[in-house]
Amino acid sequence: MIFRQKYLLALLGTLLLFNSSLFSDTRPNIILVMVEKGIKEISKKVTEEAGETAIAAVTNDGRLIDESADLLFHLIVLLKSQELSFDEVLIELERRNTNQ
Repeated sequence: MIFRQKYLLALLGTLLLFNSSLFSDTRPNIILVMVEKGIKEISKKVTEEAGETAIAAVTNDGRLIDESADLLFHLIVLLKSQELSFDEVLIELERRNTNQ
């Protein structure tokens, strides 16, 4: 349980950062736009962000944290679009950790 709480707090911090930059009154709600496009488009975005995260790590261009945040954000949108939650992912990680 402590494992999950620690990571949920980190995740909350990431989402708060996205809320301040992505959900302004002058731009459409990015989550709604993505969900309206459907699961294939959301999945493409997750794949794109995973690639950018890997490239940032390999090139050491200083963008690894930024790209990781983008990847987490889009993964959460993907999970939500499938009526799943990031908490369920953390439960699975915790289960795997306790089975070792």
